[in-house]
Amino acid sequence: MPDLPELALTSSSLTLSKCSQACSKLGFKYFGVQNARECWCGNSYGKYGSAGSDKCRSACSGSKEETCGGLWLNSIFKTGLASEFWHCSDILRSSIAQPLLKNYLHQYCRAIYTFFRLH
Repeated sequence: MPDLPELALTSSSLTLSKCSQACSKLGFKYFGVQNARECWCGNSYGKYGSAGSDKCRSACSGSKEETCGGLWLNSIFKTGLASEFWHCSDILRSSIAQPLLKNYLHQYCRAIYTFFRLH
């Protein structure tokens, strides 16, 4: 099983932004771009180690200025939604948040999550 198990899309016009949005909508923490056209999603990575950035040189099919991995290799990034959502969850679970603040944070985190899930 690959580090990022969910193939979100294959596109002849792939960009980092498109892949990030696709994985965010699916609720994943990380996205990876591979072989110029593939977008993969997952909540963890690193199982197979790092190949080094010098091996990830494929230009994205939708933006020649961006790098989209290599053959069988992902360039991996955090999704904005997932990192924000998980960060909120971590704060809400922490013992330092006071009850009133916890209520506010819960509403704030729910609003952020809802906003990004709908866009």
